Amino acid sequence: MKTRQHILLAAICISVWAGFYILGLPYNYFQDFSNESMLLLLLSTLLGIVPVIAIIVLSFLNGTFLKASVWFAFYASLPLFILDYIFAGIIDGEGLHFLVSHWYLTLGYFAVWIELPLIGKSLERLSLKIINQNI
Repeated sequence: MKTRQHILLAAICISVWAGFYILGLPYNYFQDFSNESMLLLLLSTLLGIVPVIAIIVLSFLNGTFLKASVWFAFYASLPLFILDYIFAGIIDGEGLHFLVSHWYLTLGYFAVWIELPLIGKSLERLSLKIINQNI
């Protein structure tokens, strides 16, 4: 992938994180939600929002979908973990315990490593199928 594409993926992930963080501010970064409500939000995010964003973004990137989706998973996990650590761990004083208290974030860091490569692989197969049908 080109440098521009890496910057685009990082910017998209950080923008989505910022929106999620701002939405969660009135609720103590979603800590005021019940576990059931937070699970519902997590599932709707992982099964609804993330796939839509992934399909749109990966469709505009050149190269292999699988490779781009692995980079996407990287930018959707490590930089966001660092941002969450700064805000929840350092500023809020939770340290690495935020990984437990904010369990929905922890699940999200790992889920994108499963979900995004699966989406990338599916898009790759679909594009090959379309190419083969046009030949």
